[in-house]
Amino acid sequence: MMVVIIGVMGAGLLTFVGADLNTVIETNRGQRAFELADAGVAAAKSQLTSHCGGDVGCGLLYDGGNDDIQWSADEAKGGLTLTDLDGSAATPNKVNVAIEYRPDTEDFKVISTGYYGVAKRKIEAILKGVVTFGGGAGGYPLYYTPSDIKIKATTTNQVLLRDISVFAGGDILLQGLNRAGFITEMGSDNTGILTSTGKSDSLQDWCTTVACNTKAFQRIPANWNTQEREENKTVYAKHKTGDDLLEPGLAAVGRICGFPDGAAGASIGKCATSQTPSSIADGVYGYDCTTGPIPQSETGCPVAPEPRGNQLTFVDKVPEDKNPNDAGTITFPFPRPEPDAEILHQNARATYTCPASSTCSPPWSDLIGSRSDIVFIDANGSTVNYQDSGNNSGILVVWCGHLEQRSKFQGVIMNLNGKYSNPEGDGSAFGGSNCTDDITGGRDMTKGTFRNAGQTFSGWLYAEGGTHEKAGIEIAPGSQIEKFPGGKWSFEMDALANVPPNAFAVRGWRELYQ
Repeated sequence: MMVVIIGVMGAGLLTFVGADLNTVIETNRGQRAFELADAGVAAAKSQLTSHCGGDVGCGLLYDGGNDDIQWSADEAKGGLTLTDLDGSAATPNKVNVAIEYRPDTEDFKVISTGYYGVAKRKIEAILKGVVTFGGGAGGYPLYYTPSDIKIKATTTNQVLLRDISVFAGGDILLQGLNRAGFITEMGSDNTGILTSTGKSDSLQDWCTTVACNTKAFQRIPANWNTQEREENKTVYAKHKTGDDLLEPGLAAVGRICGFPDGAAGASIGKCATSQTPSSIADGVYGYDCTTGPIPQSETGCPVAPEPRGNQLTFVDKVPEDKNPNDAGTITFPFPRPEPDAEILHQNARATYTCPASSTCSPPWSDLIGSRSDIVFIDANGSTVNYQDSGNNSGILVVWCGHLEQRSKFQGVIMNLNGKYSNPEGDGSAFGGSNCTDDITGGRDMTKGTFRNAGQTFSGWLYAEGGTHEKAGIEIAPGSQIEKFPGGKWSFEMDALANVPPNAFAVRGWRELYQ
């Protein structure tokens, strides 16, 4: 009887042990299948990032149409199946990834189903395209205004272009320089009024295509500019003809010109004056409408082309992703943003409205948070002074005003006056101040402007405004311009129109049970 009892107890124990073992095996299989499904979401994110990086409308390939690709959730495609992800044939494993574009919400729904042996797990994720700026690969680093840039400097109080180039949809003005002086300045990295450290530009050689992606600043190849900058021994003795030029430079759809020192040049905001008669661009570090063979009369360039340097005309290419560039041209190596003030205002962590006065000094220590935050300042037509003792970083948006940077800042600065989001400039979309010109009835172009008052700015800058007398961006003596290598800031796609996503963020995630 003792033997029988012990045998029964042993058999019962073995039954429990066997059941527990089967449960553990099934749980492990389920966990493996779940991990495969999660890996499928990551694969979808990578696919969208690489596939949509240069295309605003890539959702059309995942919307169930005849032009859909295999990743599409369309019934005819059924998604893409990836097999043997663990590298072992011992247990069959695979994941099916199906991507669906949702036009109403302008995002992508991903259904990822993982299989490991007999186990099956399914995950649904919502991916939203975002635009990232800042340091490191994968961003769009730029220093840009659709109007003009004015740079003031002296031999004792220089302007430093550390590792970022500057671009203007209008003109670029340089204090006290002629063409020979510009060549001298750019040929000596650390002397003169406009200097650099010899460090590579964050935009590298300005080429953004697949062919030159090993040197491109961004992880995602695109066709913004298909022409590389090259060194030129004819202009600079230290250069080797044909090697890629990687140092910072300047480019203007209009002209790069010099303006006189002193009071005579104080009121000049663009090159179309008798005091700025010709282009000083060299065609190597500086490109404008006169440095190549292509006439640009439609841009208002008043001087006939004088091909020099690398003989490339700087143009505002249409469409922006045309491939390749027209022969003899070079253009912006990034998409031009069209900011929406209303969306930026909605997404702001903190907002502040200046009182109706000539100057405004917001409580920066209360407003500025982490570097990923948006702070929205309604300038109410005033000059906003950014001056704070903190080492601040973030995203600073200034509506309908002129921003003076009087302290160090790291991040993104956007100066708006309604050019894109609200052509009337009245700010009514988000309850902001009126930004119309009382005389013309149009937007006040003296607003949406920026001046660096001799400080270090690390990051990305955009200014919508600018007039004949007031440049959109002004850089004062002692200013230092550079990218912020540790920074990365992102905007939802609807905040910056005309800029394709270069990353995707997860906006929803859940496991599906059946």
